[in-house]
This record gives sequence, structure tokens and C-alpha cells, in this order.
Amino acid sequence: MSDLRQHAEERDRGERLAGTRFVKKIRVAFVDWWFGNEDEHLTRVSGPSVAPFRKLVEMLAQRGVGVEIAFPPGPESRPDLAIFGPFGTLATADSYDGALKLFWCNENLALTPFAAYRDYQPHFDYYFTHGPTTDRNFCITSSIFHYHLPRLAAPRPPADTERLLAAKTNFACFLYSNDSVEAEFDGVHLRNDFFRRLSRVRPVTSGGEVMNNIGGPVPRSETGAFLAKHKFTIGFENSRTEGYITEKLVQAFLHGAVPIYCGPPDVGRYFNEQAFVLYTGKNFDEVLERLHGLDRNVDEYAQMLAAPKLTTPLHPDYRPESLDERMTEIIQRLRPA
Repeated sequence: MSDLRQHAEERDRGERLAGTRFVKKIRVAFVDWWFGNEDEHLTRVSGPSVAPFRKLVEMLAQRGVGVEIAFPPGPESRPDLAIFGPFGTLATADSYDGALKLFWCNENLALTPFAAYRDYQPHFDYYFTHGPTTDRNFCITSSIFHYHLPRLAAPRPPADTERLLAAKTNFACFLYSNDSVEAEFDGVHLRNDFFRRLSRVRPVTSGGEVMNNIGGPVPRSETGAFLAKHKFTIGFENSRTEGYITEKLVQAFLHGAVPIYCGPPDVGRYFNEQAFVLYTGKNFDEVLERLHGLDRNVDEYAQMLAAPKLTTPLHPDYRPESLDERMTEIIQRLRPA
């Protein structure tokens, strides 16, 4: 099943659940979210396209409880559950008395733009961040890709590998649309430099707004197809902080491009290092030799495409059951009306 098709099915399932009449409901407010407190998507259960929220809706529905989105959000809306993004202040979070408070942050809190949230723990009941899993924190990367974990943990089926191999028409790609933060994030400088150096010896297609060389950016809806026709994709995190793993690695896996990855030093705790090419920031010649070898040896490249993407055994955070267990804890603390 394609990533887009699975996303559409999950969205439709969320909308069906939203339209179901439930006797009991909980009110959920999304506060300081990425698309803003006034965005019309907040009125739809499927609007915040994050797997943990879809999972919460599904598990509540199984218990005969529906979800009502508080719109516009605010303390006066008296939500049962308030889910906070990282674009406000801790004072805002403190104003939601009586709500169970969940902090949702797919950003690197160690960096300056999010300094206001450095001391976030005392202000929330639960948090989904890149920090280590505790009794209150949960691994955000595994939760975002919860519905894909079984696929990432298993070897790629031979027929799927053969289909991907047949679709490869290009060597490598680079897909980024923001380099204005280069001074703040060392990973941005590294990936731009890597693109320039690799482009001197092999063709690299830049399909984003940064250093675009195909006449314009690839539409978001065509990202998967764009990745799939390339053997490799340059996937560097903005910064290399322990535990900070974003969609850059997983999206490449899902669409069948081998990532040239630069990220946290502990990435091997969670992801199989035989499934990607690791760049440390200092081993360009070694990486280039590895890419040349994989490009020449079809069988070796096919083995990398087919390899399980997650470690064996799975890290506890990446067990498919882990998100269900954490959501069960959260649900047990909610009191539906």
C-alpha cells in the first residue's frame, strides 16, 4: 500500500469516527499548533495529521467515547484534553486549569528558537518529544509513524524491491525548501555542503526550493514518486542532537530511496544501519566510495533496499504496542462528559 493511500484511509477513518454520534464525548483543544490557533483544520478530527491523535480517537471510539474539537481554543473552552505545540509560552499552558495537558513537539528543544520551552516538564502531564522515554515522555518519531512500524520492521518483499529497482532512473536527490537557518542549525550547512560536493562528481537532482536545478520545486503530492525514482536521497537533520530523528529518514524508507543520512549519534539504537549510508560530517570520501559501490553492484543495492529499517530486536519505543499503552494511560485519566 502506498504512503499516500494509507494516509487517505487513515484520514477517512478519522472523519467517519468524527461523524459518529457518541453519547459520551471529550473536548480537545489544540493550542499554539503549527497551523495556528485559528486554522479551520482545527475543527476536523483529521485536521492535525498526526498518528497519535488518530490513535486516540480510535481508542476512545472503541470505548464508546467521541471527540469534540474546541474551536477556537482557549481556557474558556474548558477542554478535557489540551494538546500544545511549541509556538506559545508556558504561561499559556498554565492557564488551562482542569485540563489534562499534553505537549507535542517535533522540534529540537535544545535550539534557541524554542528556548521558552526549556523547562517544559513541570507544566504538562504528558509530552511527546525527542527526549528519552519516561513515565511521562514518549518517543515522538515512533508515534508519528506508528501505522508504518510493522512495515519498517519487516524485510521488504522481493516483488516490492524489484518494482523499486525498475523505477530507478536517477542517482541521487536533494529535497529541501529552507536554508535560511544555516547559522543556527549546523545540519543545514552540512547538507548544503554535501550537496555541492557530491554534485561535482555525480548528478544530484534538487527538487526543493534550495539550490533547485529542475526548473521549480516538486509539488508536495509528488514527493513520494520523486524519491522513488532516485537510488539515494540526502537526508540530513537540521541538528545532530541525541534522539533527534525526524521524518527525513523514515520518508526515504517508505518511498524506496536509500538515505544518505546525517543525524544523532544514537540513530543506530533505533534504526538498522545496514539500511542507509551514514555520513558523520567528516567521512565524505568514504561515503562517496560506498555510493559508487552500491551504484555499480545491483545485488548489494537491492539488499540494502530490502533490509529491515528498524533494529532487531526492536527498540522498546518502536514496538507497535507502545503507543497503545501510552494512550491507554492518557485515556484512563480523562473523564468524558
